[in-house]
Amino acid sequence: MQPGRVARHGLERHDAGLRPALGNPSLRDLDIELLKILDAAEWERLQAEYHDRVYGYVKRQVGDPDLAADLTQDTFLGAVRGIRGFDTRYNVEQFLMGIARNKVIDFLRRKRPEIHVP
Repeated sequence: MQPGRVARHGLERHDAGLRPALGNPSLRDLDIELLKILDAAEWERLQAEYHDRVYGYVKRQVGDPDLAADLTQDTFLGAVRGIRGFDTRYNVEQFLMGIARNKVIDFLRRKRPEIHVP
């Protein structure tokens, strides 16, 4: 397996050996190194494949379609910012969904009403 590539044949490299790859099999060809150098075509592929999945998750969490669209966009911006630190023990789907989960948590924390103690 080439460094920086998500493995083929339904398996991915892990410290303890190989484990089943999660996500869409067509994305096993995503080149992490191209994502790290911000290759536009590779980012378009990533977004085309994962946008609906990320949006669906975020919408289920927040309930508002417009807010979900904003948080989904923030998720992909966060991925661009964080791709250089991509941990190859995880796959791209886990990377994106972790960012999405954190964006939702951050939003819910900000939304929480403040309690004023007299």
